[in-house]
Amino acid sequence: MECGGGITDAACNCACILLGVLGFGLLAWRKSASRQQLGEASAPTISKEAFAFASRTFDPGPATPSNMPPLAQWETAECDSDFLSSASVRGEPLQTDATHATVNITQIKMTLQLNINIWGTGLRNATCDRT
Repeated sequence: MECGGGITDAACNCACILLGVLGFGLLAWRKSASRQQLGEASAPTISKEAFAFASRTFDPGPATPSNMPPLAQWETAECDSDFLSSASVRGEPLQTDATHATVNITQIKMTLQLNINIWGTGLRNATCDRT
């Protein structure tokens, strides 16, 4: 029996199977190339901002500065510290079915900063280890 144009059914079936295998192979190759690109994520970036240290004096009377933390009765100095951090994460989603997806993380950026204020009634040489 002939498929059309002088081609037998066996040759027609073989051509259809070959085209199907080539199409499936092409789709699989594109998907694996896409996953390889996603797998090449950059290393996390951590940026440490400059350490900020301030030493301030004050009069322990009733007019303490408004931006100074409150002192207990037995204290003559106060340390106020702020640790600041921010993070940014970038990724590429890959939908696995109608209701699920996988996200491949491609980039992480983090910024860290430390601010320290020491308030004292008579600080002479306040020092701080800046490591």
